[in-house]
Amino acid sequence: MAKYLRSINGSPYFYAYLNIPVDVRHAFDGKRNIKQTLKTTDKKLASELALPIVAQWKAKIRAVRETNSTTTIDKLGQIQKLLADIRKDADAATTKSEKDNLFHAAGHYEDIVADLMNIGDTPTPKEIAKFKVATAQSTSFAGAFEEYLKEIPAIKAMTKSIKKSVIETFDAWTKNKPVEDLTRNDVLKYQQHLLDEGKKSSSIKITIAHLKTYYGTMWPDNKNIFQNVTGKLPKPNKFDARQAFTVPQIQQLDDIIKEQNDPLLLPIWQIAKYTGCRVGEVCNLKIDDIDLDAQNLTIRESKSYAGQRVIPIADILLPTIKELIAKADSDFLIYIKSKNKDGRRSTIPQRRFHIIRDELQMGSKLVFHSLRKSFASVCQSKQIPEATVAAILGHANAGTSSLSYSLYSSGPDAKQMKEAVETVAAVLDDR
Repeated sequence: MAKYLRSINGSPYFYAYLNIPVDVRHAFDGKRNIKQTLKTTDKKLASELALPIVAQWKAKIRAVRETNSTTTIDKLGQIQKLLADIRKDADAATTKSEKDNLFHAAGHYEDIVADLMNIGDTPTPKEIAKFKVATAQSTSFAGAFEEYLKEIPAIKAMTKSIKKSVIETFDAWTKNKPVEDLTRNDVLKYQQHLLDEGKKSSSIKITIAHLKTYYGTMWPDNKNIFQNVTGKLPKPNKFDARQAFTVPQIQQLDDIIKEQNDPLLLPIWQIAKYTGCRVGEVCNLKIDDIDLDAQNLTIRESKSYAGQRVIPIADILLPTIKELIAKADSDFLIYIKSKNKDGRRSTIPQRRFHIIRDELQMGSKLVFHSLRKSFASVCQSKQIPEATVAAILGHANAGTSSLSYSLYSSGPDAKQMKEAVETVAAVLDDR
């Protein structure tokens, strides 16, 4: 606590002292720091007296930063942060009087919280649980998310959003139950809840994996309640999985998409159809990813290392690529006016595609991603080597039983891959 103490030249007393951040100095008359005499020459006593004073200054700094925060939720959030700091200082205090001062300050803010939450003299168990979370006496499951992000600073925006949604959804389902009260039984009930909602086993496993990692990171000393809970989930039914389009279905969709001449959906559909790319990969293509001389495109943003690849451009697709480059007014090959909150550019074209699919009553098992299955199915029917198909689609362990090939081979050459995409294009356009 000594960092909050200063001795001032010419004065025998210690002073409470705090540096003021630049962004809030206007609220402190432009001062770079603030100090207040403690009227004692005893350093130990001065440390105890400084704590509640500095806590008030910190509260003012937070209040200034939370401009226009006038709702009850905002006020509770500010007090919760302040109380968390006070409790940390109390844990670090070395004397009884120092602890007593801090507990007294905490009690003052707890009374404010009780008033804001309209908690009476005989609170219900649910009110008590919420009060403990609001006064930093316990932590709700989602309450540690911001701290969790500090443990994984390199996380992508989309992954961050997914994790946050998964964690907050579970927290809401448990009605903000404090972490220390959560049990394995809660997890099993939540897992059953997801099954009852029609979630697939594979999707539930991913959800539980996110929750397990989060819990293990933030509460490493606790036994992980999310560990080994998915073993009894129903096994996936292959008939419920996404299906591949038949060639006639692709041709039917092709006719309608061309007839509508949607400047967004049409080129994305054509590139995905002739390259086997994921829709997200197509939407993220940039002009620099296209090599017209070599007649290929490079996928740099993919879900895996193997997904970063170079794909030949079929002859029939080349005019579309050239037209897109000529019209481009940004770094991206395809202009997309807006993207979703996660930064995903593929949301709008996928929605437009689903409208067409639903109008044709093709069923929900056929999605944009089904084009990749169709690409692979055509390649298989034409006996194109699996290693070549894997290289085009961006799959790891490219279909070889040889350890030497899988470890040391650079994969199929450009000529083999070009022949494969031309073969697929010929089949899809054969009427």
